[in-house]
Amino acid sequence: MECLTVTSIRNIIGLQWNLKVKDIVKDILPDSSSEEGDNSSEVPEETIGSIQCRTKGMDGLIFSLELTSQLNVLAKGQSRGSYQIIYAFAVVKDRAFLVKGNDNLKFLGILKRDHLDSVEEVTFHCLVLVGTPVADSVQDLADNNEVLPTQGQVRADLQGIGHPDSKFDGEIPEFTVDKAKHLISEEDTNSVLKVLAMEYLIKNIKVDNVSDILKIAVDQDLKVLMKQCSEFLSECIIRHCKASSSTSIDSSSDY
Repeated sequence: MECLTVTSIRNIIGLQWNLKVKDIVKDILPDSSSEEGDNSSEVPEETIGSIQCRTKGMDGLIFSLELTSQLNVLAKGQSRGSYQIIYAFAVVKDRAFLVKGNDNLKFLGILKRDHLDSVEEVTFHCLVLVGTPVADSVQDLADNNEVLPTQGQVRADLQGIGHPDSKFDGEIPEFTVDKAKHLISEEDTNSVLKVLAMEYLIKNIKVDNVSDILKIAVDQDLKVLMKQCSEFLSECIIRHCKASSSTSIDSSSDY
């Protein structure tokens, strides 16, 4: 007789966590002067935690995020559940930096302590895979022929962390240069995706696309992207001048 058994239930939850940089520095980042005299391997890693998140549809399953002194983001919760960070990145002013990534975010640079200098707030965007043993949530599902609804069954209920003009649902597209240019140009693209799209373009500026990227940067008033394009063009001019100079020297030596 055929047997179908549900062994676990997993749900993907997108979270936005805003932190004051002064709290990060005060609570978890080691003082640079004390680092020199201490053996870092003997110093316990400090963490700062988010508010607790109770997921609807998973009775009593509570978890929270933790930021470590190494600027890693972890998901911690009750032992009977499982919590896995699929990705985490930080938005600092108008830049984005990787904390833990997947293939769609490999173009981001790693978040470092000096990225937090001269800013008041950092926003972490995380996608968390939350799982629970099936016995904790659904009874006799294999013996029930009823079609169970999937939409709206599990939500993260976190108060006071979102911005009305930045509704990022957690989905990371497969970026291409054309995709990134389109997202930046569209008025209804949320601010988080625009930052990611800009970072992708920064990492993919080439001779054959720099003029198009610079035009978009100027049209959208993206000063960071304009600066990167200008630096790229300056490097191209310097390389061209060096190559021309070398060619001239070689030609003169023939006489």
